[in-house]
Amino acid sequence: MSVARRHHYVPRFLLRQWVVPYGNHGSKLLGHYWDPARERMRLFPCSPKQVCYREDLFGLRGKTLPPDAIERRFFSAIDDSAAVAHRKLLSEGVASLTVDERSDLVRLILSLEVRRPANIEKLVSDGAESFRDGLDRDPEIAAAFAKHGLSMSPSEYYEQGLGYPLSDRAMLLVQHITNSRNSGLKLASFIWRLRRLDPRQGSFVLSDRPLYRSAGIDAPNALWSLPCSPYSVLLMSPSEHVLQHLLAVSDSAIVRAVNADSANQADKYLFGTRQEGEWLERRLRAKYEREVASDAGPKRDAAR
Repeated sequence: MSVARRHHYVPRFLLRQWVVPYGNHGSKLLGHYWDPARERMRLFPCSPKQVCYREDLFGLRGKTLPPDAIERRFFSAIDDSAAVAHRKLLSEGVASLTVDERSDLVRLILSLEVRRPANIEKLVSDGAESFRDGLDRDPEIAAAFAKHGLSMSPSEYYEQGLGYPLSDRAMLLVQHITNSRNSGLKLASFIWRLRRLDPRQGSFVLSDRPLYRSAGIDAPNALWSLPCSPYSVLLMSPSEHVLQHLLAVSDSAIVRAVNADSANQADKYLFGTRQEGEWLERRLRAKYEREVASDAGPKRDAAR
């Protein structure tokens, strides 16, 4: 079996919901992004296979597991199960979901932030460093190494003995974070509502960071939302009051709110059912200018 190199951080089954006819080019995802060189928004017509992935994003380097084990055995299994629950959610609503189907969607939702490239890179870097420091700075381990005349560091000895680097051990933590029983039970106990749109009133965009969270999972008024199709968004909160407000507003108002959140937190791409216009270009321009100003701030301070 060939090694899976393209590791998707946004599931392809979710991206497919935004695939639309595109002229003579068949059906495409319409990916909008900001081009800083040209200082304007550009369009990337593509397939779900072409975006929202990094090569070897979850790749393992040791010899004890296949390099694509996390992608093929863990995240692919999560996405396959969630795809079934997602179809039922769209066709029959939240109330139709079984406990297992709701659990499948919980695991998907918790995985979406965990597997973002920026978070994976930080987890692997910080996790490996923490493991290394814990081994190399332990006085009992140091004393045992000195007693036996071992010249290599404990972390090097650990890596050689197990046959995989500490970065792999850190990478494997994504499974424990995604499968967190505590977080899973809390999210499953949130009130879930599926807000549907009249297509004549607009549509939701999907960002390459699709899950919006107004606050952490323990906040009493937290709102988590996930666009599930161009015309439906899953709203989750422990507060009935928060949800009732969002269910009561007009279709145009909920479209503006959800799309603004998606645009503000996108890492690069936003996908729409048509070529989005001025509203999105304004959002992406403002986001880019904020990021430039934020990056320049520390440099200006250091130069003083």
